[in-house]
Amino acid sequence: MGNKSSPNASDDSNLSVQLDFQQTVNNFFMQASGIFCVLKGTDYVFELANPSFLRFFGQREVIGKKLGVVMPELTKEVFESVLNKVYSTGVTHTDAAMRFLFSQPGREPKEAFANLTFQPLQNVNEEVIGIIISGYEVTEQILARLKVEELEERMRLAVDISNIGIYDYNILTKEVVSSDIMNKIFGINPGMPPKGYAEMIDEADMLKLKEMFGKALETGQFDYQFRMRMNSGEQKWIQTTAKVFYNDGGQPVRMLGTLKDITESRVAEEKMATLAAIVESSEDLILSKGLDGIVTSWNAAGERIMGYKAEEMIGQHVSKLIPANRLQEEDEIISRLKKGERIEHFETERIRKDGRKIDISLTISPVKNTRGEIIGASKIARDITNQKSTKRLVSENEERLKIVLKASELGTWELNLNTGEIWASERYLQIFGYESAGDLMHEDFIKHLYPDDLPVREKAFKTATETGVLHYVSRLIRTDKSIRWFEARGTVLYNEANEPYKMLGTIRDMTTEMNYRRELETREQKFSLLADSMPQHIWTSDPEGNMNYFNQAMYDFSGMTKDQLGLQGWLGLLCAEEKETNRQLWLQAVKEGELFKMEHRFRRHDGQYRWQLSRALPQKDEDGNIVMWVGTSTDVHDWKVFTDQLEEQVKQRTKELQESNEELSKLNNELAQFAYVASHDLQEPLRKIQTFSARIQEIEKDRLSDKGKDYFMRLQNASRRMQQLILDLLAYSRANTAARHYEPVELASLTDGILEQLKDTIQQKNAVVEVLNMPNMNVVRYQFEQLFTNLFTNALKFSKTDEQPRISITCEVLPGRGISISGIDPQQSYYHFSITDNGIGFEPEYNEAIFQVFKRLHGKDEYPGTGIGLAIVKKIVENHSGFITASGELGKGARFDMYFPVGE
Repeated sequence: MGNKSSPNASDDSNLSVQLDFQQTVNNFFMQASGIFCVLKGTDYVFELANPSFLRFFGQREVIGKKLGVVMPELTKEVFESVLNKVYSTGVTHTDAAMRFLFSQPGREPKEAFANLTFQPLQNVNEEVIGIIISGYEVTEQILARLKVEELEERMRLAVDISNIGIYDYNILTKEVVSSDIMNKIFGINPGMPPKGYAEMIDEADMLKLKEMFGKALETGQFDYQFRMRMNSGEQKWIQTTAKVFYNDGGQPVRMLGTLKDITESRVAEEKMATLAAIVESSEDLILSKGLDGIVTSWNAAGERIMGYKAEEMIGQHVSKLIPANRLQEEDEIISRLKKGERIEHFETERIRKDGRKIDISLTISPVKNTRGEIIGASKIARDITNQKSTKRLVSENEERLKIVLKASELGTWELNLNTGEIWASERYLQIFGYESAGDLMHEDFIKHLYPDDLPVREKAFKTATETGVLHYVSRLIRTDKSIRWFEARGTVLYNEANEPYKMLGTIRDMTTEMNYRRELETREQKFSLLADSMPQHIWTSDPEGNMNYFNQAMYDFSGMTKDQLGLQGWLGLLCAEEKETNRQLWLQAVKEGELFKMEHRFRRHDGQYRWQLSRALPQKDEDGNIVMWVGTSTDVHDWKVFTDQLEEQVKQRTKELQESNEELSKLNNELAQFAYVASHDLQEPLRKIQTFSARIQEIEKDRLSDKGKDYFMRLQNASRRMQQLILDLLAYSRANTAARHYEPVELASLTDGILEQLKDTIQQKNAVVEVLNMPNMNVVRYQFEQLFTNLFTNALKFSKTDEQPRISITCEVLPGRGISISGIDPQQSYYHFSITDNGIGFEPEYNEAIFQVFKRLHGKDEYPGTGIGLAIVKKIVENHSGFITASGELGKGARFDMYFPVGE
């Protein structure tokens, strides 16, 4: 039993695979959609028309409309007579190749053929109430019909259930016991001897069968396919599988086996191989997948379209090809497939192996097993990237044309040379003064032409019929009697007989241009008159530097005529040693299109050479192309002589300035020596005064009266102020004269060190100091230490006694164009330091005066100081090419803003 059941299970499995594959191929060849529509009533009103019908007959709105209204061309064809016949007789009519001619604006009519069936549509009373039209374009129908017939034959062969015959062959007695199915397969009676079977075997297979039989006796297994000729003359393919049994002596005595008619499967395999070859040679990607999205087959076109080979995609999820933003499409497709729906011509995007997106059109059909259950889908993907690109390009070009026509204010027109009918755009009508075309003919527009210009138009049309190109300029009299200039251009179209039948063209209102030309001519006349009245030499040249115009002053100066000056112009007036250099400089300026400026000497008519300042500028069109050069030559001889004398005086003055600078350098050295003396010698007596007054207070403390103690206190305070004044003066002097060594400095670290030095004062005043975004800069370190120390000390000194001091310093980078300070370079970026406090502040009127030396806004007893600190700050800022401003409000605090160039 095991040997009998195993072949059945294997054959069913093979048959199922064949059926599934044939179903996939069937879906591929069934993808073409047919023409279908329903017409109701004797007026043939469209009740239904599918997309294929509209694509074939021309896209237009038809539902609910009469055939004669929306498709009048069909009423002139055999088409309408067929409709009338079917409607009146109720008999179906089929036309295998019905011919149609569809008109196309501006092009030859389109000829098309379709295989159409006209069926009467009847109500329950079997009365004809309409007509159903169905069919296909002939070419597609024929191909589809052949494929469908071929596919149906394969499907019929594949679904037939194979019967298996069983036989028992006694090798010793040569007797054969066969089953009924086997007898039925061979068409014989039971008990036929082996010789009878042998006579039915195809001669071409007999020798191989004997060979295989001999090997089977040795191996114990027999498996072979061969052909047999039935008594009816029919040839069948037979597959036999058998096992040999041996006696105790090892002699083969019996062969038990099965026999199956595999004629249909062999034929199906051959046909399937042909179909597989067709699928593999298809230009479209054909794949199959399960409902889980896993790809199960992939044809050769897939590598060309998507870049993946079959081994790279089979077993992979189809989402590998889908862009992230379109993954929901796959869920929708699976949902529709499970409902048994077929998806046709679904346009979307997919991702190639190289990452490039392409446009594709999908046709997707459900695949069913032998039980009719949907187990997957077959997909046909057509690369429509070029088609979409072409469509987009056509759309873009049409849009560009509309933009160009609108921007250029061109009117367009089409003229039927046979009937005189004309189509004109809105702009065309506007040029002539019409609001709408109405029933206007070509002759109506000709009547508007200016009478004197009619010969121009007639000549242009005659030339156009010979050359195919129309062009002329004329005047017209508008409907409001105003006269306008226009330019007409066109192209002649010819029919198959090479006869002109249509003309397409444009019209342009060039009244403004013609007026401009007349104005330009007037201006040129005025320019010549103006130029001739000027004492300066005025000249022009073409873009290559060849001079072509000189005013009268040039002729008077040189004493030459126009022919004598020639193309060289003023180059011929130069002295010999300057001529070549000047010529090279002039040609270089012409080549580079830059300003030409030169001082040189021209020979006057009396032979004297006089200095001239020549300048020339290129005149360019809207596209930047040089159209001409305009130049002037001014007699600067007297000024040149005066300048030479002035230069000699300047040299003398420069020498005097150098001597003054040397004297100033000596004074600076003396000032440095004074600063040294101030820092050492002048401080020495002050230190002794402070020392001895302190010792007297300490030793004679009990003997001094209160008044004496007060005098000594004042003496010490005065000496300290004097000493601080000397130190501040020294610092101010050093800021002016000391050598400056710039180095990269981390200002965050520098300010941290300063705040550490001022720690006691900060704690004493319970102040809050905030430092943010300090950059790294190239600065003189000790000067920036002095700068920030003075600013922090100033903020702490002038803090309020009844409010916690708050001091903030921040930095940001600002563009120069956003800073409203005189001297700021708008092209430069600047570090902007902002130092603010909530101290006692000052009146806005002191915003500038606060930086003056010895300027104090408060008494020395109220707020101690010398009045030099902020002057030093300003000097340090200026030493670093910076700017500083101060602003304040009494009782609300002060603000200092400093700006330093970035990168300096």
